[in-house]
Amino acid sequence: MRHFWRTILLPAVKRYGIKEFAMYFFAIVEDEDKSAKELRTAIDRYFTEKGGSVEVTRFRNGLDFESDYSPRFDAVFMDIGLPEINGMD
Repeated sequence: MRHFWRTILLPAVKRYGIKEFAMYFFAIVEDEDKSAKELRTAIDRYFTEKGGSVEVTRFRNGLDFESDYSPRFDAVFMDIGLPEINGMD
């Protein structure tokens, strides 16, 4: 473990700053599998290129998101065409 810290992690922290290793929490509220997968792929690609970690939770509708909501998400991507509760409400 000390080898990992000294040769990999410490130089990276010095070069990029600690925020590069931050953990982000995103929610995707999307009823269409294809659209949710495309957004998830874009998020993963961004964090692969920029560094950091991300945890993405997907909800299939606004009611599920609302019932499970807690202020843990840094960003919420919500479809504006959902029935009942959508991204415009």
